[in-house]
Amino acid sequence: MDKEKEATRKRAWYAAHKDQEMARMARYRVSHKEQISKQMQIYERRRKYGLTTEQFNSIADQQNGHCLICGCVPAKGLHIDHCHKTGRVRGLLCSKCNMGLGCFEDSLERLERARIYVEYWRSQDML
Repeated sequence: MDKEKEATRKRAWYAAHKDQEMARMARYRVSHKEQISKQMQIYERRRKYGLTTEQFNSIADQQNGHCLICGCVPAKGLHIDHCHKTGRVRGLLCSKCNMGLGCFEDSLERLERARIYVEYWRSQDML
């Protein structure tokens, strides 16, 4: 059978069974949620940062599974820290440290002002 006829036949079958097929796919997504999530992580890591699973694991091994900022070993895994200007991967961080850097937009001035702020209020709490 030629490819064009086969594709036409499949499209017709799908159109006639669309509701059934949508329900089947929904059941599959529910029953394979963890597997799909893992595949999406791998895909996004490759698409966004150009990292293979082996490269990611190598970086994690070099860091002994620890966050480069706070030193914790996060239960939910490490996140990729990267420069938003260059896209260059800098290392792996826990979600709190990664989000913190993101919120401060890598601004040393903001980070320093935050340090001064926390230091001031810490001293006030000591009184």
